[in-house]
Amino acid sequence: MLTLSRSLFAVSLALSVISHGAPQLPEIAPDPESRLPVMGKYLSQDGDFYVCLSTGQWAANLDQAVAKAMDAVKVVVPEIEQENLQLISYFLTAFLRDSGVREFAGVGASSVTMAENMHQNRLFLQHPVGPPKGFLWEAFTAENRPFDWLQRLPANTVYARWAMVRPEPVWNWLKQVIDGCGRPDIVRGFHEGLEKGRKEEGVELDRWFASVTGGVGLVATLDPKRMIQLPAGGDQPIAFPAFAGALVVEVKDDTLFEFAERMIKKEGGEAKRIDKDGVRSYVFPEVEVAESEFFIQPSISRFGPYLVLSSSHELLATLAAGKGGLSGVPHFQRCQQTMPKQGFGFSYLSPVAVETVANALFAALATDEPEAAEMLRAAYRPFRGIYSWSVALRTPDGVAYVANQRFGTGQLFLSHHPTLQNTPILAGLLLPALTQARGKARRISDLSNLKQIGVGLVLYTNDHGETFPDDLGMLMAEGHLKHGRAYICPNSKTVPPTTAEELRAGRCDYLYFGKGQTMDDLGTEDPIACTKPGLFRGGYINVLYGDLHAQGFAKMPENVKKLIEAAEQKQQ
Repeated sequence: MLTLSRSLFAVSLALSVISHGAPQLPEIAPDPESRLPVMGKYLSQDGDFYVCLSTGQWAANLDQAVAKAMDAVKVVVPEIEQENLQLISYFLTAFLRDSGVREFAGVGASSVTMAENMHQNRLFLQHPVGPPKGFLWEAFTAENRPFDWLQRLPANTVYARWAMVRPEPVWNWLKQVIDGCGRPDIVRGFHEGLEKGRKEEGVELDRWFASVTGGVGLVATLDPKRMIQLPAGGDQPIAFPAFAGALVVEVKDDTLFEFAERMIKKEGGEAKRIDKDGVRSYVFPEVEVAESEFFIQPSISRFGPYLVLSSSHELLATLAAGKGGLSGVPHFQRCQQTMPKQGFGFSYLSPVAVETVANALFAALATDEPEAAEMLRAAYRPFRGIYSWSVALRTPDGVAYVANQRFGTGQLFLSHHPTLQNTPILAGLLLPALTQARGKARRISDLSNLKQIGVGLVLYTNDHGETFPDDLGMLMAEGHLKHGRAYICPNSKTVPPTTAEELRAGRCDYLYFGKGQTMDDLGTEDPIACTKPGLFRGGYINVLYGDLHAQGFAKMPENVKKLIEAAEQKQQ
């Protein structure tokens, strides 16, 4: 199975490189002087940027290139791995033969200034005359059609993407090449895994992939009229617009919805079935986002030809009603100037998304690294106002991508790659998760500090007859734990101590209970040190015990609470 994983990785990497189109094309007069006359139908040499490349010879020689590469690798691969290398070669050869990669005859790009801060960037992938052959073309392109889904997008949409995804051709190809790989162990394991999933979990991949017949879409919204407070790890939360998102899959039947229904019933979850206005839904309980007092309500729904996973009932209702307001937003209308009105995919990125996410990230960074935040803010200024409206469409000669965007390809070539385009809004959607991850990382780092203190205590007791020190300052004074940051919680702004005196004076974020104790006095449930209360949101606290293991708690343990109260009474 390790070989299969490697092989599938190689195939998936090739798939991602070939199939992931960039946004960039409507009609331009043919260029009679072009060495690639087909390109002249779709690109222009009169703009700010123009490049074209014939790939016919390159594509025809792909098999030879792969064979040469495999021969070179074979020399350095141990004999025991030769069979695995042959399998990888088999998958790559089958991919090149069946995918349609060799159908590429040329690639070109151009950029034209349309208006102030608007450039039309185009990318064209040429194939030979006639319909292209190969499962990639079948799976990720389609005949042009009106963008009906646009009418469903709400006015506060900041990111939307619709892409043609038909997994069945890829899945059928994968099954075929696995069955013909000549490795009985892999073939048997593959089919046994499919059968096990079908019997035990009801996973029927053949039916799943056959059910997905159209596009897959993403929608994200921001509501500036409703601001929420996201924890940033410090004292000051970050103000961020309320957000919502949805994943949309175009399907031909209820296969996936019925599977979700079975899983919900099997798990005995709290999801409620709600059928209203032609929409069938399972709605889950509300979930708070990162201790922000902002709640999302996940649901899985079915209406028309769509299966929708949504974080908001309001967004779901707008999508289902088909009466969104994005088409009436002035900025979006401007983006659509001179653009195709149909195709097989589109992508929209609002400048509101980029600006909102950037400001939130700057604010989060400023709590701990104000200088770094200001440097990033200055670096970001030239890129303010980034936006994009791009369309993918089929032509008789190939696949074209056209985009109206803030920057031209010649100005900032990398900015128009879809992955980079998507990064700002995806970062915004992930900001709560990133904030949670940041908080978790700090709790883990704090736990690590306590473990370092535990090591220092062991070293001290070894030198002092198994007796613990009177205070943590003695660890620094005797060199058992010199590093000042080990005494500072990562969620604190306390200045790390450089001497034992500074540590004893209060530059320490940990309480110590070991004075007068010995190793024999304390056991696995006896606290010896802990994080000072209040440094983590929600009452979280890390505790070091007498056997020198450390553990985190969402709520302060009672024995720790009593030790803290006793210490406070002694100070009084």
